[in-house]
Amino acid sequence: MMVTKAHYVDKCDIDVISTDGNEIRVLVGAVTIESKTKNLYVLTTPDTLAIKAVIVNPTSHFSREYDFHFKDIVIPYTEENLGRLKAISDKYTEWSKTAIENNVGHMEKDIDISIDDLYVHLYETSGNKVTNEFNISVEKKKFIFCVPATREKEPMLRIILNGKDHKKDSKYFAGSLWFNNYREFDDFVNFIQPENLTDRLKNKTIDKLFK
Repeated sequence: MMVTKAHYVDKCDIDVISTDGNEIRVLVGAVTIESKTKNLYVLTTPDTLAIKAVIVNPTSHFSREYDFHFKDIVIPYTEENLGRLKAISDKYTEWSKTAIENNVGHMEKDIDISIDDLYVHLYETSGNKVTNEFNISVEKKKFIFCVPATREKEPMLRIILNGKDHKKDSKYFAGSLWFNNYREFDDFVNFIQPENLTDRLKNKTIDKLFK
């Protein structure tokens, strides 16, 4: 996705248009991640409303030599990825309840399920234009189930993403998403199901914005 123009319309309901004008980034709502509200976007087309990807900001990030203000995690919207996210949610819920019921102390364990073709989109804007951008393919992904040392906190899900620019080994990106409990992650997965996002996109009345 090469983004060259940004349009801020109706409180950022539609805020990024791609080079060829056939792709738009649409704000479809917000979800709770690490007890904080984060906007959730989809990459789609104004004519068909076909969803190409789900976009969310990382909870934390570190990028050597990539001094970009805006950083997005882009999840390709495929049936396979939706199914895998649901499987991760089911496993996270199962393990959380097991840990609570058995008073399990601090531990970490990988959930051995992955998501295909994730990438990180880094970009800068000036006024209503994107001035610089870069995409990094995510080479390493981990979904880590974490039981905190303190009993006051519920088991967490930590998603770790790492990518590198192969043209220059010193350039890389590391980002993460933290979910404080299985309900947060389950709500996120349910939110991005086709029946929910399609209705939200239709309610944005995109055609009226592009007369």
